[in-house]
Amino acid sequence: MKLGVLGGTFDPPHVGHLVLADQCASALDLQRVLFVPAFLPPHKLDSPLTPFDHRLRMVELAIEGDARLGASAMERDRDTVSYTVDTLAALHAEQKPEALWLLLGEDSLVDLCTWKDPERIVALCHLAVYRREMAGRNPVGAVPDWVMAAARFVEGPLIDVSSTQIRERVARGGSVRHLIPAPVLELIEHEGLYREPRTGRR
Repeated sequence: MKLGVLGGTFDPPHVGHLVLADQCASALDLQRVLFVPAFLPPHKLDSPLTPFDHRLRMVELAIEGDARLGASAMERDRDTVSYTVDTLAALHAEQKPEALWLLLGEDSLVDLCTWKDPERIVALCHLAVYRREMAGRNPVGAVPDWVMAAARFVEGPLIDVSSTQIRERVARGGSVRHLIPAPVLELIEHEGLYREPRTGRR
């Protein structure tokens, strides 16, 4: 099986995540794309996060109806800081995929060398890099050759939306309809998520 992995906080998941997964699956002939919400993302240890189970449920709702997409609680079950290299190693051991692809935005490719054990990440998987407009940044020039050798760029629609923007819109009473799947919006409204601006750690 050709398996794609899309990690993130998904706080909340939005249409940009879904488009990235769909375009990469189509371009690379992936049989499965697994969304893996981070339990404790290392770059957000001091930031407030929506409880994991809410984020996982939002992902499950977002991907309903697409048999290629799945959601995993594997990082919660490890109950520690969520490092991509550990998730990739676990997926190799558990699922033994024919090929494993890590799905990234172009901005994440630029930052990959700051992640834990980037050399092992590249050894464990191929990199599917979804092109984004990057306001003057040149990822090809900034990324080492040994990372670029593992990367394949995927072209697709540019969706200008982020989880941060969605949370801020909800907090000030703005509409996020069509930026997130309708079942995700219903859960946000039912649970009263994001109604207050975020400050501090919780």
